[in-house]
Amino acid sequence: MANKRIAIVIDSLAGGGAEKVMLTLANELIKQGHEPHLLVLFDHCEHHIEKNIPIHFCFDKKQDKYLDSFWNIKKSAQRLDEWIGKVEIKTGKFDLFISNL
Repeated sequence: MANKRIAIVIDSLAGGGAEKVMLTLANELIKQGHEPHLLVLFDHCEHHIEKNIPIHFCFDKKQDKYLDSFWNIKKSAQRLDEWIGKVEIKTGKFDLFISNL
């Protein structure tokens, strides 16, 4: 089985259960020889992230209260798409996207 570059997308790393599951998943993927990247929408992090897990933040704290308003959905989706494209230019294309929350 070929090693895969995997994007794990989550809204933030603040809080408990779902965030911890994704971090555990990233660590297990590394053990299996894959290259997981955390793509975190909001710059909120309350967890320890191992140094071997690349983490990329999209939006800063100032922007998050306006992102999902009706008037900003299209603009936010475009920005997210552009951001993922920039991450892939730096890291290479992702083979798989896993999203949570």
